[in-house]
Amino acid sequence: REVNPFGNLFALQPASVSAVSFSGDVNLAGGLLLSPSPRGNVSILASGSINALQPSGVLISGGATTTYWGNAVVNLSDANPAAVPGIASPFGYQSIAGTSASAALTQVGFLDFIRALFLESGDTLGSNVTLLTKQLLHGAGPLHRDDTEPLRLYAGEGDISGLTLFAPKFSRVIAGRDISDISFYIQNLSSSDTSLVASGRDLLPYTTLSHLRQEASSGGNAISASSGAPRDGDIQISGPGTLQVLAGRTLDLGIGSNNPNGTGVGITSIGNTRNPYLPDDGANLVIGAGIGPSLGLAGSNLNVAEFIDTYVETEQGAKYLKEIAPGIDFSTVDDEEQARLAVEVFYRILRDAGRDYLKTGRKKSYEPANKAIEVLFGKDATKWTGEILTRSRDIRTANGGDISMITPGGGITLASSTTGSTLAPPGIVTAGGGNIGIFANNSVSIGIGRIFTLRGGDEVIWSSKGDIAAGSSSKTVQTASPTRVRIDPQSAAVQTDLSGLATGGGIGVLNTVKGVAPGDVDLIAPEGTVDAGDAGIRVSGNLNIAANQVLNAANISVSGSSTGAAAPTVSSPGVSGITAASNTAAATTNTTALPANEPRQEQKVETVESPSIITVEVIGYGGASDGDEEEEDVSSSDESLQTQ
Repeated sequence: REVNPFGNLFALQPASVSAVSFSGDVNLAGGLLLSPSPRGNVSILASGSINALQPSGVLISGGATTTYWGNAVVNLSDANPAAVPGIASPFGYQSIAGTSASAALTQVGFLDFIRALFLESGDTLGSNVTLLTKQLLHGAGPLHRDDTEPLRLYAGEGDISGLTLFAPKFSRVIAGRDISDISFYIQNLSSSDTSLVASGRDLLPYTTLSHLRQEASSGGNAISASSGAPRDGDIQISGPGTLQVLAGRTLDLGIGSNNPNGTGVGITSIGNTRNPYLPDDGANLVIGAGIGPSLGLAGSNLNVAEFIDTYVETEQGAKYLKEIAPGIDFSTVDDEEQARLAVEVFYRILRDAGRDYLKTGRKKSYEPANKAIEVLFGKDATKWTGEILTRSRDIRTANGGDISMITPGGGITLASSTTGSTLAPPGIVTAGGGNIGIFANNSVSIGIGRIFTLRGGDEVIWSSKGDIAAGSSSKTVQTASPTRVRIDPQSAAVQTDLSGLATGGGIGVLNTVKGVAPGDVDLIAPEGTVDAGDAGIRVSGNLNIAANQVLNAANISVSGSSTGAAAPTVSSPGVSGITAASNTAAATTNTTALPANEPRQEQKVETVESPSIITVEVIGYGGASDGDEEEEDVSSSDESLQTQ
């Protein structure tokens, strides 16, 4: 038997909750389901910790006493307020059950029509994302469109642990120490919104080792069935704008299974997947680790203001901004958006330094980048401590949005084991278009993961002291699964999902659909090696590699020019029925440019025997329409289906 004293159908509470602890913790037992209101809010401020895995009841059986623990869920609902019974529209049992004699007995589930308004789940797949369900959970408007106050969860000198949060507007979640064992599902409503999740020490969304979970598992205690597993570990942002996820030390997404309903997947930007009333465009993701305690990028230990003065508000900075955000007036955006744009300018400086090195062959070409690093992070790199570990999880934008990652004192490590599907390994992905920028002091190791842009976007990856390794995942399609077609059973809306066809791992800028401009990749390791590994590097545009050494260059496939690596030229055989576009995409045009006047030890390219190459081109799956055949052909071509 299990004691669940907070169990009920639903317990609708006032639209706003504010709690302040000036000298201690705030403990959340049970949950908060707040009535939908355009001005509703949650503000929980604790000098210590916000503890959401708490004792919820005691069971005495056979002389033994067991204390049961449960996780708290905070749901600031944005359902349609008019759908909730109130003074103007009171609830009447007979209006539902009728007036017959049999109706005198209380009917089972007679309140389900109200309960359906509040069954938030965070799901992105399955029955909970049908159009009808999404329209019930979220009111048109959206509800908080005119609300300028963020949801706030602050743990000044403590932790935030054990919490599942549903926030219908931009939010600020900050802990002085750790954030662990959580799931956050947040919405931005405007392109100017910036939501923040920041920890002063470690950020561990999925973990079995939080101090509360360990206490709840100790002798005389038990965790209730609904809370037995750790929280799913999602940090999910819906809508446009930006989500910042900043760890003072290490960001570790954890090793946990990905759920069939689309949760348990990591840090994601999903556009309007869960709320049809939001803009389709997805939010940018800014991920940082080892940057110390912060109140956002603009309120961090990074020298953002000095960097803006030195590099952004200059003639060259204006050119970069025109490339990054055409038409933007930098002076009119808020501090956090200025900080994000400054980091984007930073990546362009790194990119151009690498390209200049390839032109001149002189280490001096890196000086502008080194100076920019010194301005943004200071002269002493040892003061930054922390790394990013994605493990079995993704950092992904699904509906557009850039991904920016910085680890000024550490490295970035993706999946290191075969957790999950080998056809879609976890990693860093912009599935609907978007750039990827990565700055690490140490190595960027992809393992069996991937760093991909699928529908447009460039990649810049810089490692100051380490290597860039594309990893060991297969870059070929292992099973020819067809395009996935999703049909909403409520509306009959049909959605074609082509991004799932981009399988394999490594580093890639892939065009999985027609009409997408080619993207470029810049890999820069001034003191290290770029290793294409078994997974390989695939680029629809141009590739620039600036490093002391390039390994496994035979596993590099480039549709444009390749500078800094001796990649093979691959010609596809003449096969009847293949379009000219497919033949062109299958060919690799390489301009191998070893820097002039560079000492041999500073630019080494490994001598690799030319391997046998088998080119596989999928013409169709049989029985498809012309349009379907066309999509599959493009996907197979863009995937570079080559076994080398």
